[in-house]
Amino acid sequence: MVKGFVLTLDATIGLLLALVVGFSIITADVNFFDNRQSASLGNDFLSILQQKKVFNSFINQQSDQVAATLNSYLQNIPANYCGNVTVYIYRVQSGFSLENTFNAVSSNCVKNNNDVTKTKRIFVDYKRQRFGLAEMESWLR
Repeated sequence: MVKGFVLTLDATIGLLLALVVGFSIITADVNFFDNRQSASLGNDFLSILQQKKVFNSFINQQSDQVAATLNSYLQNIPANYCGNVTVYIYRVQSGFSLENTFNAVSSNCVKNNNDVTKTKRIFVDYKRQRFGLAEMESWLR
């Protein structure tokens, strides 16, 4: 009779421990994967624009043209994410001097400072002697 009680108690404790460990793993990984997915989104977004030479095309363009281009690309990110893209263009003449700054934000998005992931990309145009930095902040809606 005592032997059956001990086995039942062992099984109950083991089940309780498994539930606690499982619950803690599930709740801990949700935030980790959200931030990782957001970072991947930003990195992929900036990589695609760099590969298409979109950033280099912004040199000597008007800010309204650049904003329209960035907004058209931001419409293609998944609907549950928001993005804020800022592009800085520097002139290279005996050092770096900021020449222009462009910015675009996904429509209908409110920035949540706790869950924002920032990714960056640099680009260079040697012929026109320009250097650029593109940043993307991404977060869940």
